[in-house]
Amino acid sequence: MTFKGAVMLGFGCLALVTIAALVTRANVLASQAQTADEQSEQTMGPPVRAAESNQPPVAAVNHILKGTYINTCLPSCNIFTLTANTSVALDAPTTIICPAAVGSTCTITDTAWLQSQNTGTLGNNAGALQFVVDGTTTDFDFSGGSPADAFYFDGLYSKISVAVGVTRGTHTVQTQARSVKGANGGAWTAKYEVYAP
Repeated sequence: MTFKGAVMLGFGCLALVTIAALVTRANVLASQAQTADEQSEQTMGPPVRAAESNQPPVAAVNHILKGTYINTCLPSCNIFTLTANTSVALDAPTTIICPAAVGSTCTITDTAWLQSQNTGTLGNNAGALQFVVDGTTTDFDFSGGSPADAFYFDGLYSKISVAVGVTRGTHTVQTQARSVKGANGGAWTAKYEVYAP
């Protein structure tokens, strides 16, 4: 064997040893990952597929949009005060019509938002938007907040409310806002949509 042949044989052996080491390392890493997955499954249980649910199936009813009513202060909004724990109307009561067939009802949605500004030094100033149908509040859930000492209107209340079983005929709808600790209100929009089956 010549010197050149011996060098080539040496490089070939080195290449085989390197490949064998890489394959061994890959197998070790794969085994560790599989062990970690098995341990995770033992502590957290098997992964849940998106299609599975522990809730009974609900029969959906196709609803058809019958009317849209939009109230907004844009493009020229005035600043107003949200006194602590006091409801303030964003818009005047709006008359809507439920055109459902006799014996049927409508579903009305209120998609609303309000820019807010915290006027105090306390943080976590939660705020709520309320959907009012025929003078009765249908829901009261907190839907936003304002950071402490806000110089700008950097808080946002945003909510989609749903009123179901609204009878056939004429009704009034309105959006109200409230702040737990008091805030300023700015720009806002309330969009009411009437649906019937």
